[in-house]
Amino acid sequence: MKNKIYLDSKVILTHIFLLFSCFAFGQGGGLFTVISNGSEGLSTLQQLNLGKIQQEGTVVSTTIVEVANVKDLQQGGMINLQMPGKDCTAHVKAKTIEAYSNGDYTWYGEVEKENGETEEDCSCYDGTVTLIFRSGRLFGTIRIDEDHWSLHDLGGGKRTLVQRDYTENGLGCFMPDSGEESLLNSLAQDRTYGNCPVRVLALYTPNAQAAASDLDDRIKAAFVDANQALRNSKISPNGLTLILHGIEPFEFTESNDIRRDLNDLIPDSTLLTRRNDTRADLVVLYTDGNYTLGGVARLGPSIDSAMCIVNKVGENLYTTAHELAHLFGCRHDLEDDPNGTYEHGHNFKTGCWPFRDKRETIMVSPVTNKRILYFSNPNVYYKGEPTGTEEFENNARLLRTNACTVASFREDAVNTPFRVIPSGGQEACPCAYAVFTASGIGGGPGPYQFEWFTSTDGFNYGPLEGIGNTFDVFAPCTIGANLHIKVRGTSADGQVDEGFTYVIAMDPGSPSNCDRNQTTALQQELVTLFPNPVQESVTLAINSPATTAVSITLTDAMGRFLSARHFTVGNGQTSHDLDTSALTQGVYFMQIKVGDQLIAKRIIKN
Repeated sequence: MKNKIYLDSKVILTHIFLLFSCFAFGQGGGLFTVISNGSEGLSTLQQLNLGKIQQEGTVVSTTIVEVANVKDLQQGGMINLQMPGKDCTAHVKAKTIEAYSNGDYTWYGEVEKENGETEEDCSCYDGTVTLIFRSGRLFGTIRIDEDHWSLHDLGGGKRTLVQRDYTENGLGCFMPDSGEESLLNSLAQDRTYGNCPVRVLALYTPNAQAAASDLDDRIKAAFVDANQALRNSKISPNGLTLILHGIEPFEFTESNDIRRDLNDLIPDSTLLTRRNDTRADLVVLYTDGNYTLGGVARLGPSIDSAMCIVNKVGENLYTTAHELAHLFGCRHDLEDDPNGTYEHGHNFKTGCWPFRDKRETIMVSPVTNKRILYFSNPNVYYKGEPTGTEEFENNARLLRTNACTVASFREDAVNTPFRVIPSGGQEACPCAYAVFTASGIGGGPGPYQFEWFTSTDGFNYGPLEGIGNTFDVFAPCTIGANLHIKVRGTSADGQVDEGFTYVIAMDPGSPSNCDRNQTTALQQELVTLFPNPVQESVTLAINSPATTAVSITLTDAMGRFLSARHFTVGNGQTSHDLDTSALTQGVYFMQIKVGDQLIAKRIIKN
C-alpha cells in the first residue's frame, strides 16, 4: 500500500528538520524517540490506520515514534521535552496523575517557564502534555507554544506523533438559542456545595467509525481534556465532572448541513430511547460529515435539546469540551456573540515582552492554535494574566451554577455503574492542612465505603491512610510540590472505582488568600487532641494568640453529621473535655475552626 505524499511546504520543512535533528530528539532518555518518517516496519493494518490519519485536514506531518514510560522518565514530577521542529526544550511539570490499579493511567502536565525579554526566553514558554494509557493503548495531545501534536496508537505497540495546524483548518461552531434559556437559568442551582456529576452518552455514526480507526481513543481523550479544563478553571470534581457514560454506535447518515442534522436528531425517537435507557443527562454525537462547521449545539441548559454534534473528533482542538459547555449555557467570546452577560469566552495577551501573543480560552470561536485548556475565569491566572473578567467573561461561574440543573435531566437508577467523585485540595499554602471529601453515584442501594492513599510521584501509592468520605493531610512544604491523592470506593453491590485529586503547595505571593505565616508548626501548636485513641472522653487543648471564636464539627467515617459545638477562647491555652462515651467503636473526624484556621483531626474510638 502506498502512503499519501503531501507536497506542502510545512511538511517538507518539518521532514528536513527531522532528518537533521532526529538524534537530538531521540537521545538522552527523552519522551519520544523517532523511528521513521514513513511507514517502514508497519503492518498492512497499521499502514491503513496511518493513512487515515494522514488524510485529515489539520495534519502537517506524521512521525513513527517510540514513547518512553513517563512513570520512569519523570524526575520530581518533571520531564524535559524536545519536540520535532522546536529548537528549545520544554520543562513540563506534572499536575494531574491518575494511576489506576489495573495499570491504566492519565498524565497531565504544564510547561513551566518564567517571563523573559529575548526570543529564546519566549520559546517553549507555555503548553501542556496529556498522555493516556488505556488497556495497552497509548495516546494523547501535546502543545508547546502554538505548536500542536496528537499521539495516536496504530495497534501492535506502534505509535505515531502527528503535528497539526489549526490556523487555516480550524472550524467554527454554530450555537442557536434553545428558546428555554431564561426559564432554566432561573431554576439553576449554585454548585458551591454538593455533588452533581453529569452523565454524557457518546454516540458515533458509521462515517465517523470508518474515518478514524482509533475513534474510541479520541473520544476518551476528548473527555479527559474536558474534565482537565474544568480542573484548570478551578471547578472541583464535585462542582462538575463529565462522566463518559458509554461509547456506542448510532445509525445516522450525515447531510451537508450540520445545523439541519442537529434539528433532525433532537426529536429523533431512537436517540431519545437510547438516552432514556442509559439515563444520560447529555448526548454527544460524533460524525464525519462534509460540514463547514466543527460542531453545533443549542444554547442550554434545556432538557429537551441536551445534545450536540462534534464533527471529525481529534481533528479540531477541544471541540467536545466546547460543544458540551454550550449545553450548560456558555457562549462564545464577545466579538463572536455579544448577547448574554458574563458567560463568554475570553482572549488575552500573555508571554514574554516583546513577543507577547494572544491566548484563547475554550469558548472563543473559531478554534485556532492559540486555544488553551481553560474556561474563562477571572480568578484563575495563566502566566500571570487573568483568564476572564467578572462582568463579561466567566464561563466557570456559569458551569458551576448550572451543573445541578443539567445533572437532574435524568434521575439516577439502582445498579448503574458506580463512580467515585473526590473533592478538595488542588491548591493549599505550604504545610497547611488540606481536607478532602469523597462521594459516589450509582451502584446498588446502601452505603459506600472509601479508602484513601497518597503518593509523591502519582504512580506509587503507600499503605492505607484513611477510611470514610473525609480525609485530611498536610500539603507539601515545598512551593510547587504536588501530593497526589487516590480514593478507592466500593458500593453496596461490590462495584469498585478509583478517583484522583491532588494538592499543590502554592506560592504565597501568587494571587490567593494564602497566609505566609501559615505553617505546620503553627497548626500543630494551635490545637492538640488527647488521648487518641479515645474511650470515655477526649481533651481538646487550644493555644490561641488572641480571643477568638471556635467551632467544632464531628462526623462519622461516612461523613454523616453527629454533633457541633461553638464557643469562644481567650488568649493563651485553654482546654475543653469532650464526651465520647456514646460513640461506638470506629473512626471519626473532627473539624476544628479557630478563627480563620481550619484543622482536621482523625479520632479512633476503642
